[in-house]
Amino acid sequence: MKKISVLLLTLSMLFLIGGPLRAEPESEIKFAVADIVPFEEEGPHGTAFFIEQGDKVLVAIRAHGLTNPLQGVHIHEHGDLSSPTASGAHFNPEGVTRGHPLEDETSQAADLLNLVADDEGRGIMVMEKDNISLSPGPYSIIDRSVIIHAEEDPFIPEDIGGARVAGGIIELIDRDHITGIQTTAAPDITEKRTIEVELKNFEFDPAEIRVKPGAEIEFVLDNPSSAYHTFTVYQAPDDRDQPLVDVSLSAGEQKTVTVTMPEEDTELYLVCLPHEEIEMTGSIIVGNPAE
Repeated sequence: MKKISVLLLTLSMLFLIGGPLRAEPESEIKFAVADIVPFEEEGPHGTAFFIEQGDKVLVAIRAHGLTNPLQGVHIHEHGDLSSPTASGAHFNPEGVTRGHPLEDETSQAADLLNLVADDEGRGIMVMEKDNISLSPGPYSIIDRSVIIHAEEDPFIPEDIGGARVAGGIIELIDRDHITGIQTTAAPDITEKRTIEVELKNFEFDPAEIRVKPGAEIEFVLDNPSSAYHTFTVYQAPDDRDQPLVDVSLSAGEQKTVTVTMPEEDTELYLVCLPHEEIEMTGSIIVGNPAE
């Protein structure tokens, strides 16, 4: 199966959310997201995005921590993640036999393409469906769940892809979360050695941090949200060789990390890796870098 690039995921999302590219009124577009977390201590993390316009729903899933080149993923009938089986059966409002969502004559609303992973366990899946909805009614997937399985889904009734290893509850969100609009005011440049940062659902607070060159900063990180986030800092968005900081925080977790800032004036790229596609990003401005 041909791998789908992150570029395709990004372009697919932008095509649907970019106002100038779509003629229909903005009010007709709905968005939903599911933060995917593992059932055990180790396992896949990720995010599932859903964009509805007209009778189609674009589904885009990004995950890391995958253990196989192909892993099945489905929509389940209940939004209960208290155990791997609490999400219930596959969502199947039409009562049809499951099948490949692009190749077979019929498939269930639950059926999604396999996640395609690279050698580092990072995978994506992008497809369009016409038998699910983000609007009220029998086909609505809101408050249901997305479940990742341990193995490849062969799209036959007797094999669904092995054990359930991770899941997320599908929730409606507003357009601002997708387009990455952030309203947090930036603080003045500071010599503070302790800076508190909250990792909320899909935004950092503050999203822009100003420090002096060479300062040793203690970041007190708090994740009050229900999602898994990272506090990751790179020299630049396209410089991913070695992060300056890379801290993972589960829901409700707090951590402290101390970092020595670069000596030169620069702007560092702050990002939550699982939610980069919906622009959970920010910046650490060191000194007064040139515009």
